[in-house]
Amino acid sequence: MIKVLHLCPPDNTMIAQYADMVCKGMPDGVTCSMSNDARQAAAFCKESRPDILHLHGYSDAAQQKVAESARRTGIRIILSPHGHLHAWHRSAATTPSLHLVSHAYAIIAQSHMEADALAKLGRSSRIETIPNPIITKTTTASHMVGQLLTVYRKVMASDMLALMDKPTRTALRLLLKAGITGDRRWLETIDLGQPDWQRLYLYAEYEGISETLFSGIKVLGADAPSPVAQPIYLPHGYQKPEPSPQQEVMPLMQTIQDETDSKQLSLLRLVELDTALRFQSLDEDVLMQELDAAGMKPLFACILQILKEQTGLDEGFMPCEPTDNSTTEEIRNTINNHLRI
Repeated sequence: MIKVLHLCPPDNTMIAQYADMVCKGMPDGVTCSMSNDARQAAAFCKESRPDILHLHGYSDAAQQKVAESARRTGIRIILSPHGHLHAWHRSAATTPSLHLVSHAYAIIAQSHMEADALAKLGRSSRIETIPNPIITKTTTASHMVGQLLTVYRKVMASDMLALMDKPTRTALRLLLKAGITGDRRWLETIDLGQPDWQRLYLYAEYEGISETLFSGIKVLGADAPSPVAQPIYLPHGYQKPEPSPQQEVMPLMQTIQDETDSKQLSLLRLVELDTALRFQSLDEDVLMQELDAAGMKPLFACILQILKEQTGLDEGFMPCEPTDNSTTEEIRNTINNHLRI
């Protein structure tokens, strides 16, 4: 079930007609609501928690603030400018409109010309062209609704970590530990419960850890369904993590430090470090001296805490005590936000 709130500008009958057409055309599994009142929309977001807020046209500052507030609480934003790009440019200094453009999961252009103008803003590459049957005969209402439904589903498949429930996150940790160790006896439990397998598959694919995940499934003999292909939206500048050519702890830590500084740290790098700590023959005293000389000893202690949480690294493989402090929290946020729009 996908819940969508359409927030339309006041006194624009054409946009209201368009949103009404969308709502009436959506199939079972998608519930739509409409509003052109900022207060009403804010209350709806707080009480009903829609999955998506679809903001239409050039809405006034109050409505844009509602959208920005909704975004911060995890509601996913879609924008349909309806040709009002000039207003967006005029309002850039006083409203969050261009900020919303950057963080919208998708922007719906009604023509290729509008899509080109949106691309020139340089704030988003997640632009979809879906003609409006009210203003053109090149499409129909049913076709337009079908295209929007595809966008809604794509939005709800994106940033999958944010939507994972606790059982799915727990299963991810168990599967990674099983995949890294190759032995179920290292796990405190082999009961995976009922995770959301498709979200696990998607997350693993875009974090570069699919091989480890599938190894864990094999080790545990899990009755997992086959992956289903699902397009998603990705943050601007996303690059799929690639395996490191270096598998030693020190060069891996240098890469982790660089990726942490650039806010690009992925789970793949943590899996690689966990593997190195478990299976390489290490002189722990020498390693700690090298980390200290490189100025990475405090970061290493924080990373050990993250490994304990994310991959289940056991204390017996930790060359020093893990640290949980503000730096550790920043690293958690970097990992959690790696695929965030």
